[in-house]
Parts: sequence; structure tokens; C-alpha cells
Amino acid sequence: MEFSEYFLRISRHETATEVTDSSVRSDRVRLQLTRLAGEEAQQQGEERGEEQGAERTLEAGLVVECMGSEANVEVARAAGLEVHPELGGIVVNAEMQARTDVFAAGDVACYFEPALGRRRALRHDHAVASGRLAGTNMAGDAPRAYTHQPMFWSDVGPDIGIEAIGIVDAQLPTVSVFCEDAVSEGVSDIKLQAATAAEEAGAEEGAGVSLQVVGGAGSGEGAGADERQYERGVVFYVREERVVGVLLWNLYNRMHVARQVLKQGHFEDLLEAAKLFSLHEAE
Repeated sequence: MEFSEYFLRISRHETATEVTDSSVRSDRVRLQLTRLAGEEAQQQGEERGEEQGAERTLEAGLVVECMGSEANVEVARAAGLEVHPELGGIVVNAEMQARTDVFAAGDVACYFEPALGRRRALRHDHAVASGRLAGTNMAGDAPRAYTHQPMFWSDVGPDIGIEAIGIVDAQLPTVSVFCEDAVSEGVSDIKLQAATAAEEAGAEEGAGVSLQVVGGAGSGEGAGADERQYERGVVFYVREERVVGVLLWNLYNRMHVARQVLKQGHFEDLLEAAKLFSLHEAE
């Protein structure tokens, strides 16, 4: 049960998002993309929820709910530490220091980095790396700045593997580049849908949604140009003409390249930047 229009929103380009939903459904997972009314009852070991605007009851033996995470900063406020008014979390400098001899790390830390600005990273990789640095700086004589760019990953069923780094926000303008030789039947005419997305982006100033399909060995064969499904590619998230996030779609062992792209930030042609990821090589 997802309180959203889609199971996993990759970008404002709906086609890639629809592919994710289709993949999940093909694994015999029923997606109920709606919002439940607040009324829930437990009867005879069953959880029930009434759908808003519809007379329908969903029954389940077990309900697992993901609530997200919110920083508990009451102790920090009581101690006089600065708490970010928008991002939440304890404000720290690049050394993970909130005040002299006071450090914060992990999800609760709101830190600054030159490339992406002040942010919070709710990621396991960040918790490990920032915690290690905070401990080192507490024990050492010469504090070091936090330069690690944390990543996260997710497997969506057996067919889609995602690795991402930086600011991955579906509301940001995106440029998606997918390899044409990694295709299968499933979604009709992604080139046409890419053109449609570009037209919609042009109609809304600053929308900046773009998708490109690059040819390769076997391009145009097999399923045909009118029946293609994304299987391997990269999505760039852009803010103020700078790449601030990179999402790898079924591309593995390339996180070091993503970190280099994020470090450079500015590219005249993101199609050229996509070539750095060797899209035609599965591994």
C-alpha cells in the first residue's frame, strides 16, 4: 500500500516509473496505490482499512508500515544546539562538529558540503562514514572534513537494481539516458513517449524532463522500436545547471564514476557524461 500515484517515483518522466510498477506487478505483487482513510480496525487477527471515497475493505493477516524517520532533536534544543528549521537535524560543520567538543553524525546531522549545499543524508552508508569521521575527529588533533558522498541501493524485484548518489529528488529536472541494445517487450514506443515528455517539459517552463535512447549493438532488432522497456541506463538529477544526483538503473560497479560526475558537476552535454558509464556493458 503506497500513498502515492506510483510505487517508485524515479522522475517526472512517467514511463520509467511505469516500468518499475510493471516489474513489481509481474512478480505477482498487487499494488494498491491510494490513500486509506484513518479508520482501521483489528478484528479476529485481521487489519482492515477503508478506502477513501470507495466502499472497499482490504484484509491482511499482517500489516508492516514504513513511517519514515524524523530526527529527535529535543535533547539538542535543550542543550542549546542549533537545529535546522527546514531540514531538521542538528546543524554541524564539515567536521561533524555542532559545538566545541560536541559532535553529531548519521541521520540526525545536518551538514554542509560545497557541491550540494547543506543537507541531511538518511542513508546507511552515510551513517557509517560520518560516524567514523566524527569519532576520528573527537580523538585526533587535526580534524578532517567530511568529503564522502554517500550512496544507497535498492532491488525492485529480480529485474531492477538501483544504485544512487547525491540528491535524488523526483521533483528535480532530470536527464535520462538508456541503452537501446538492452531492450525487451513491455512498454510501447519509448522514443515517442520521450518526445511527449519533452513537449510537456517545454509547455511548463523549467520542467526540464528529458529522456534519450542511445543505439548500440543490436539496436533496432529483436522486440522492435515500438516495444521497448528500459533495462539499463542512468538518470541525472539537475539543479541550477549542475548535476546534483545520479541514479544507476541496472548498472553495477560504476559508483566510482558517479562520484566523479557529481564532483565535476557541470557538463555541456549529459549524453557525453552518460558514455562514461559504459552503458553497453552489463557489468
